[in-house]
Amino acid sequence: MNDSKIEIFKPINPDLIRDYNQTRQCSDKEILCFAPFKSIRFAHNGYALACCHNRSAILGKYPEQSVREIWFGEPAQKLRRYILANDLSMGCQKCKQNINNRAFGSVDAQKFDYASDLENGNTDYPVLMEFQIDNTCNLECIQCRGDNSSSIRKNRDQLPPFIEPYDDIFVDQLAEFLPHVKKIGFAGGEPLLGPINAKIWERCTELNPTARINVMTNGTTLNSRFKRVMEQGNFHMSVSIDSMIRETYESIRLNSNLDIVISNIDYFIDYSRRNNRHFSLHTCFMIQNWREIPDIVNYCNERDVLLYYHIVYFPTDCSLFHVSIEIQREILEYYQSYTFKTTSHDQVENVARFDSLISLLESWIQSSSAVDGITVTMDDEEFESVEDYKTMIVNSISQSVHEDHTIDEDVKEKHLAQVLDKFEKICIQIDDNPLLKSSLKNISKLPGGMLISELEIAPLDSLVEMVKTAGRKTQPKR
Repeated sequence: MNDSKIEIFKPINPDLIRDYNQTRQCSDKEILCFAPFKSIRFAHNGYALACCHNRSAILGKYPEQSVREIWFGEPAQKLRRYILANDLSMGCQKCKQNINNRAFGSVDAQKFDYASDLENGNTDYPVLMEFQIDNTCNLECIQCRGDNSSSIRKNRDQLPPFIEPYDDIFVDQLAEFLPHVKKIGFAGGEPLLGPINAKIWERCTELNPTARINVMTNGTTLNSRFKRVMEQGNFHMSVSIDSMIRETYESIRLNSNLDIVISNIDYFIDYSRRNNRHFSLHTCFMIQNWREIPDIVNYCNERDVLLYYHIVYFPTDCSLFHVSIEIQREILEYYQSYTFKTTSHDQVENVARFDSLISLLESWIQSSSAVDGITVTMDDEEFESVEDYKTMIVNSISQSVHEDHTIDEDVKEKHLAQVLDKFEKICIQIDDNPLLKSSLKNISKLPGGMLISELEIAPLDSLVEMVKTAGRKTQPKR
């Protein structure tokens, strides 16, 4: 710690911590969140984070710092000190809000509780590592964005490709960490198309063949090199798929072929059963496929495959969050009419998650909604001008910066000025005033911390395209 600065912590109420801890399944409950102590996540452009939910507390950036310097460096140590003091103000406001609201089931920190029991012989090293380090992708999914798809960035956004900093030196630096890791996760882009991912898989299977490797794929690509490394390592596969009907699926997952994906899913299921590995499907809950969600549940139940959901908030022309309450009620009634068989553990889990969609819809239909840290009044006021929405967003960002302990007090105003300057540059580049007004209206519903995390990390050209898509809005087919 820098002796010239005294850290003043603002811990969560001890009574809330006691009640929250009673809902946790881990044996060690002395630490509110194990992510900074057990996990590291490498994202696009070299940024390193403790988890995907906290994008404000940046631990470092490769290659400006080495992997060792990032993990053992002062930014990571500072975040750990705050967590040890039960202070969740260093970018962990989403979990803090859910604990304060006693929404304990929605506290993302619980996702890392199991890591408390994972011993690696040297607790100084992470037991969890996540990589989203290459946006190479062959699809242009309508709910996705250029940050996560090179094809979207090239064709839809018409922007130059990302130049990712990860290289062979990065893989060599990981060699110090891989022998200690218990679980590694890969997302994209499409991970099976990223050459750097293949090098990490091969290094991991060489140094630590028992480490669990989770890969989220779109299921369109399955080559001999990956099949070979799968047999050498401990791979657990997940496939993202939004419909079992060709017309719907291929209209969402542009450039895809459902027959190929189904064939590859069958291969992954067979591999998983032969090797006693986990396999799951993931689907986006959105305007274009809401009627087909029960069919996906049945597909998974028939194969004893777990199903998970991603709730789409943007772009708005894909988001059920932004449709009218009348349509949300129609979807709710449709889902409530379904019953599913539950004779296995996975089927019980799938029905429970389907029921969670019903609960989600019920919360949206009420006068206000609080989902995944987003709080919105459904019948929100319609402002007359773009400037009114800009003012609302600026005030939200300003409040979040002033409450953020990841930023030293003596540089907060400078940091705020930089973030707001980037926000203003985005608005200037959108010369369609009705589109900008619609975009800002929808973006104003997001909490300031979420906006700041995007403004800090995402490049300006990507943010401009993201804001444009936030202004599109359609209604689902009945």
